Amino acid sequence: MSDQVESGLVKYSQMSSSISHYSTSHQAAPEPRAEEEEEKQESLKERRQRQLREEGERMKRRVERYGPPLEELPDEFEPRLNPKARVMWYGLGTTLSAIVDYAKEEGFYEESSPRANRNALYDTVDRFRNKCGWRKLKLIAPVSLEFNCLIAFWSNYSSEFLNVKDEKAMLRILREALKIDPAQKPMWFRPVTC
Repeated sequence: MSDQVESGLVKYSQMSSSISHYSTSHQAAPEPRAEEEEEKQESLKERRQRQLREEGERMKRRVERYGPPLEELPDEFEPRLNPKARVMWYGLGTTLSAIVDYAKEEGFYEESSPRANRNALYDTVDRFRNKCGWRKLKLIAPVSLEFNCLIAFWSNYSSEFLNVKDEKAMLRILREALKIDPAQKPMWFRPVTC
């Protein structure tokens, strides 16, 4: 064979191997097997459970440090007596699932849309503001082992409060909407951000 033909064959074989390498390296990845998907889902569940345990431990430490919700506001949290008093919120403790259930019943919660779900929480509080006639209602994350949401009426720094009659009416509306035990009383809670 001539040197030209031989060098051409060598070049062709090099091109051919690089083409086959290119085509195999850029092929679509094989479909994940069902077992791999199950393992992935299981690891996600385990991670979520671990996160929930860690969150629960953090909340326990907060409750140990700051104490449980209070029926009466102590003097140390009264801004007129203690100008450096920490913020406390007075309201009705509930759970996120109770708020979501209410949003589903009212028809403004979408299972498939996380953004819409976040908006549904704010829509729920807006509806409660309108139903109760108290524009100052807020949704707060409280330091509590029992509740992860607080429908807050006011804080210890607020200057406006409801009279007893209006507060009772508001409590009736909220208890009925969120299916809260009528014996549950509003309490003073520290916010998680304390």
